This record gives sequence, structure tokens and C-alpha cells, in this order.
Amino acid sequence: MEAGVQPVPWTPRTTFWWLLGGLLLAIIIPPLVVAPFDPDLEGDGALLAAQALFDGLLLFVALGVASDWKFKPLPRALRLLGLRPFRPKAILLMLGTLVAYYIAAGLFASLVLKPNQEDIGGELGVGNPSIVIAVLAVVMIVGLAPVAEELFFRGFLFAGLRTRWSLWPAALTSGLIFGLVHAPTGITTVVPLAALGVALCWLYDRTGSLWPCVIAHMINNGLALALVS
Repeated sequence: MEAGVQPVPWTPRTTFWWLLGGLLLAIIIPPLVVAPFDPDLEGDGALLAAQALFDGLLLFVALGVASDWKFKPLPRALRLLGLRPFRPKAILLMLGTLVAYYIAAGLFASLVLKPNQEDIGGELGVGNPSIVIAVLAVVMIVGLAPVAEELFFRGFLFAGLRTRWSLWPAALTSGLIFGLVHAPTGITTVVPLAALGVALCWLYDRTGSLWPCVIAHMINNGLALALVS
């Protein structure tokens, strides 16, 4: 497998329009769908459903753009979004990227500003007495969210910018947007999460596959969930 993000047919212009459209859909539709069942969106089940819809819509837009809105053949769309084979050394690069990120995040928290993020796992029902809701919350945080976000922010957004832009402008733009999208969970987390987004863009560009990014994202979410539980 050759390193480097493989060329994609959507341009930066198309990327920005569907970035805007995808985020609007993901922000507006989930509350509208869930509100009839829980108007205040306070229950664990309601928040879990809204988050699942949010991630599902990101995935929908990424797959839609990659397949020219035909959604077939799906394997080709997934390959365009980066789900391609990778060499074993990519795992070492992935682990090195995570270690470097955790060191940088630790220094940022110690020397600049300690991030204050909401307990997302608790809000989505990880500690819910219902084992079904608790398990679904873990699956979503460690499984669905990393896959959807990597396909959207790296496979779709970063790759689209990379068709015309060099590595670092594309990575910084994608990483900043990734961080800003997570601002509702805690504004002080924007900088470290933006840095994680940039690091994952670099990892994708270096390995030529999105799988190491997905795995790294899963590990990060799993560790975060374990630390706050």
C-alpha cells in the first residue's frame, strides 16, 4: 500500500459545501426526530439516540459524496474514503502518533490550560441501570463515533482539501473544524482535539489508509471513557 492520501473526485469547493450541509443536517435533524419522545432531551436514551443520528448523518454525507449520491458500489466509496489495506508498520506509526499527542496534550494541560470536558459517557448512558442503554452507549462512543467521524473529517473533509492543498494547510483546517465541532462538550477542549485532528490527518497521509486513524480514535475514546468512569 502506497503512502499518501489517494486522489478523490470531490474538490475543495464541493468539500466545503457538503461540510456545511452535513453539519447543518447533523445539528438540526437529531433534535427534531428525538424531541417528540423527550422534548427536553434529558434522558439517556434520548441523548443516545440524538448522538447516534448525528454520527449517522455524518456517515451518510461522507458516503453520499464518495458514491456521487448513488451509494453503490459501496466498497468503492469506502475505499475512496480511505478504508484501504495498510502495512504493519502503520500500527507503529499509529501508536507513536497517540503517544506524541498524549505528551503534547499533557504539556498543554499543565502549562497552558487544563481542558474541562463534560462527562459524555455519563450523559449518553454508560452508567445507566439499563444494561441495554449502557452497552449501546459504549458501542457508540468507542465504535460508531470513531468510524463516522474519521470517514467524515479525514476520509471526506481532509482528503477533499488535499486534492488541491498541501498537507499542513489541509490538516490544520480539518483539525480545527474537528475541534470546533466538539466545542459544545467543553470549549477548552477545542485546542487539544484540534491537535488530535491534525495528528490523525498526518497519520492518514503517512499511511495511505484511514484504518490506523479509526483504530487510534477508538483507543482514544476508550481511554477517555475508562478514565472518567
